[in-house]
Amino acid sequence: MFGRKASRGFMLVSLLLKHYAAYRMQLFLYLKASGRAELNTMNLWVRMDGG
Repeated sequence: MFGRKASRGFMLVSLLLKHYAAYRMQLFLYLKASGRAELNTMNLWVRMDGG
């Protein structure tokens, strides 16, 4: 895709992982915007309380 050569399997896995990360970020930002001030980046990426 876009001039790079890769197998279909690699491209499929890559696409799925990128969309999963984008979905998690969008959900996190939606929760933060709705007033969940106790959320921080540790909750987003590590899935644990930051402190």
